This record gives sequence, C-alpha cells and structure tokens, in this order.
Amino acid sequence: MSISKRAVVCLVRNPQRSVILFTIIFLLAVSMAVALSIAQGIVNTDNNLRRSLPPLVSLAFNQDAFNQKLYENEAGVYIEPISPAIIREIGELPYVRLFDYAVYSESFYSHELVRVFKADLLVGDIDHCSLPAQGIIGLEWFSIKGVENPLVVDLESGLINLVAGRTFTEDEVRQGASVVIISKDFSEVNQLFLGERLVLYHKIFNEPDAGTFVPEEHYIESNLLLSTRFELDIVGIFDHTLSEDVSAGDWEVDNHHRIVNRIYVPNCIIESTIYLYLEAFPHVEEIIGGVDERDVVFDYQDIIFLLYDPMDLEYFRAEATTILPEMWMINDLSNAYADISGSMKTMRMIAARIMVGSIIATAVTLGLLVLIFLRDRKTEIGIYLALGEKRIRVMGQIVTELLIISIIAVTLALMVGNTIADGISETMIKSSLYHQANEERELKLETGSLELMGFVHEMSNEQMIDSYNVSLNASSIALFYIIVLSSILLAISLSLIYVMHLKPKEILLK
Repeated sequence: MSISKRAVVCLVRNPQRSVILFTIIFLLAVSMAVALSIAQGIVNTDNNLRRSLPPLVSLAFNQDAFNQKLYENEAGVYIEPISPAIIREIGELPYVRLFDYAVYSESFYSHELVRVFKADLLVGDIDHCSLPAQGIIGLEWFSIKGVENPLVVDLESGLINLVAGRTFTEDEVRQGASVVIISKDFSEVNQLFLGERLVLYHKIFNEPDAGTFVPEEHYIESNLLLSTRFELDIVGIFDHTLSEDVSAGDWEVDNHHRIVNRIYVPNCIIESTIYLYLEAFPHVEEIIGGVDERDVVFDYQDIIFLLYDPMDLEYFRAEATTILPEMWMINDLSNAYADISGSMKTMRMIAARIMVGSIIATAVTLGLLVLIFLRDRKTEIGIYLALGEKRIRVMGQIVTELLIISIIAVTLALMVGNTIADGISETMIKSSLYHQANEERELKLETGSLELMGFVHEMSNEQMIDSYNVSLNASSIALFYIIVLSSILLAISLSLIYVMHLKPKEILLK
C-alpha cells in the first residue's frame, strides 16, 4: 500500500485524533491569516490611496531637520540653496514627465491695474496679503510668477486651464520674450483682452531701516531708486479649478486670491531684473561675487515635478534624496489621507506582533502535540520498523497525514481569517476616522508644500474607507501557505527526529 493511501486509512480510523489536530492547526492558522490579511490590506490601501493622488511632488525645506541642526550647533547652520542645476538633475530622472520652477518677484507695480479681490470668500478677521493696497498708497503691487517649462506645470497638472490663447513657446521661454498669461478674473476686472498689452513697472525703492517700515512713507517717489517699464503681450488667459467655498480657511482664501491674480511670464524676464537691482544697490555685487551668482539673489520656488505614475513616488523619492542638499526633502499630497495613516500604522504594528506570536505558538504547540501523538503511536511505528519498513516511509506516512489535515485546516483558516480581518480593520478605521472628524486637525504646511501652491487633493472619510481592501493576491496566498506549512513541518520534524532515532525494540518497550 502506498504512503498516501496508508495515511488516509489512518486518518479515517482515528477521527478523534484527526479532529483535535485539525482544530488546533485551524485556530493557529486563523490568527496568522488575520495578521497577513491586515498587513496585505494596508499595502493594498496604501497603493489605492497613492493611485488616487495627482502624480505631483515638490521640493520643500525640512524645518524640523533645520531646527534639530540648529539645536545641536549653536554657531549656526549653513543652508545650501536649491539651484537650477540641482532641479534639472532631479528632473532628468526617468520617473519625471516634466518639471518646472519659478522665480517670483513682488517688485512689479501699476497705478492703473488692480488685483482681483473677492470679499465674499473672507470669514472672520481679515489680514491677508491679498488685500488691495491701492487705496492705501495709490500703488498696486503684483506677484509675478516665472516659468521655466513652456508647457507650464500648473496647466498640465490641472490646477488651471487655458480658456483662450496659448501657452508659451520654447523660444519665448529661453529668450525671455515679453509675453504673459493672466487669469480670466484678472482680465475681466481690468478690461484686458487677448492680444493686448499689459504694462507693469519694476520699481526698486530704497530699503527701509530695520523696524521702520511704513507703507505710506516707503512707496513714494522720493524713495524710488529705479523704475523700468515692462510691456507684456497677453498670449493666454486661464481659468482656475479652485473651490469658492465661503467657509474656507484663511490660507485657502489667501491662496485663492494669489492664484487668480497670478501673472505668468518666462523666468528670464524676472531674472533680467538682477541687473536693475545691482544698478540700484552696487554694493551687493561685491557681496555675491558677480551678476552670475543669481542663486544668491533669486529664491527659486514652486519647484514641481510631474511624474508619469504616482506609484513611482517612492522610487523617485529615494533617488532624488541622494541629489538634494541637506535639509531639503520631497513633498507630496499624502496629507489628503493623513487621517487614515495613523490607523494603518497601528494595524501594521498589531499584525506584525500577531504574525510573530502565531508562528512561535504554532511551532511550540504543534511540536508538543505531535510528540504526544507519536508517543501514543509508538507501538504502530515499532511494528512497521520491525517488519522491515524503511524509516523514511514511516516518516513519510506521518508527515502525509499531518499535511492532509494541515492543508484543509489552513485553507479554511485563510478564508475565515480574511473575513475576520476585514471586519476588524474596517471597524478600527471607521472608529478612527469618525473620532478625528470631530476634532479639528491642523494641516501642517511646510515651505514649498504643494498645498501652498494651490494643489489641494481632498478625500472624504467614505473614499478612504472604500480604498481599504484586504483581498489577498496570489503571491500573498502562496506566502501564507509557505509560512504556515513551514511552521508545521518544523514542529513535525523536531518530533520525528526525537522518535525515529530509536530502534524498533526500544520504541516498543517505551
């Protein structure tokens, strides 16, 4: 009779022993299945949430790392700035579809044009930089944003959309052509149309003494050092996709006004004003070492990378971090699901502990149980050996018996454990989300964060819960069988080694 047939006969003839083994293996395997399902669910959920994010990342200054360095070094800390060379090196990584960075200038003014201001968006106390200044000093200032990529990442990412005209050409960006893209709101307020010319003045006022800045005294002709006229051809008009929720917070309202008043020009236009700045303040050239040291004068902001796939983020982060100077980091939009992150972190820790505990319990419990059963069958084993049966066939029969029970128990345990894990983890997540929904969560906005640039990705509690998925893929199921059956085989092997090293006569006498 073959080993497998003999194993089946032994199982049928001893149902009580088979049921005991089945029950113990089943219970131990259920705990492992719960742990594995939760762990896989966290991976699935993280992937689902990541796929839902816009594939946008930016470079942000790591304030926490800076504060730590400052604490450790009282003499001060040098911060290496982000240069265009570093940005381009990161932008050449294979995960990046396109990238852009901006040079900002707030030294552009007009006596005729006004900024868009939507008073109906404001709630509570008002103290925003987007409030009109013209009524105070008779001069309106504008925040000009430069672009390096003619495609304009804000357009490609969907933050704004072109409603008239076109974007910049490659030549216009490289040569610093006098072209501009403005918002629909801004064009309507100022009666500007496509193809017309927008006139702004780049004004440099004498720097005020520390602590003595008074707008009414600063922005006056007698304090003006230099003024240059810029005539910019309107080649495109954009509209925004921003929410106009009247209950928006202060930073959201300010961000809204900043974007609708945004004026896009090639970076070269703003960079050219370095010569005007050095003409007004000649002593600065000696400090920075020449006009080519633009990185010292200009602060490159809104450094954005549009990836091909949001799933490439971690690979991009790992490679980009090796290029970035110290105290700079990669920023993404994962704040959208920050509320669920804490729950997943807790579940991951619980799952790891359950898995380790289950493996140890399985090896110890089954090892002792199999040893007891083998001692109970010592007569049977001794007779087989005395009749000339090979030890390997006797061991094979016992292992086959246990594997048949184990495979059935493990298969059922996988289904039951997955169902239990689904219920437990979903309950934990719902409880955590609804608890946090009743608490006011402060969104931590780092300098250079995508949220401050207007890229806000919001997710409801229902969307986050729907993203949670504990389904197991083929590799996870295979891993589960390998872990559980390996634990069982380890327990069986230790017990068999103890019994099978004895001689048939010794076995029968014990």
